[in-house]
Amino acid sequence: MIGALALVLGLAQPTPTPVPAPPSTAAPASTAPAPTAPATPFIRPPIREIVPRAVTAQRTDAILLDSVEHEDAWWIQPSLMATVYDPRRDLVIARWSAGLTAGRRFSRWGLQGQVEFDQTLDFTLDTEVLNVLNLGVGGEYLSFLGHVRSSLTLGMSVLMSDTIIDDAGQIGWYIDVRPGALRWAVSKQWTFEFTPISLDIIVPVPTGIPLVIYAYGTVVSLEWSSL
Repeated sequence: MIGALALVLGLAQPTPTPVPAPPSTAAPASTAPAPTAPATPFIRPPIREIVPRAVTAQRTDAILLDSVEHEDAWWIQPSLMATVYDPRRDLVIARWSAGLTAGRRFSRWGLQGQVEFDQTLDFTLDTEVLNVLNLGVGGEYLSFLGHVRSSLTLGMSVLMSDTIIDDAGQIGWYIDVRPGALRWAVSKQWTFEFTPISLDIIVPVPTGIPLVIYAYGTVVSLEWSSL
């Protein structure tokens, strides 16, 4: 009887509610990759300082880059020109001229005056020799440290010999163009100059039947300048 009563009382007791487990305080497992050792920093090797070599006059002479501008100086230049062809008449002729040019140079440009005696052999069947005197003024410009000289001269041309239709003493005009004369220093004050092609247009008789000399020539010169 007592055992049965105890069993009934035991069944009548409420079923205990399960107590939830307290949340874990442990940190969640990290998914980040494991840290690696820091990379060794790049150290730039020391740069050797390069000191430019001074260019001496002797070195520039050796490589033909010495300056031959001869700035702010007076200069004088005898020259000799020769040609064997007259393109206007398409004839082979013998022509030469001797000239003297002098001027004042300011930096790369300058002013000049020119006196030139010009002689043409076998000018025509009736004129064996034609002599002309040219007097003019012009300008010049130097480039590439003075190794290239360009000049233009304008002036009057005087007929010095008679022709079959013209008398000596008549006065006309002339143009002397030297687009690119090559220059090399011979010494401190002397310069050699070579002009492969020059153009001369000489008109000593501009009226009536004009007397025209139109020819290309090659010129060699030697210049002296004051320093």
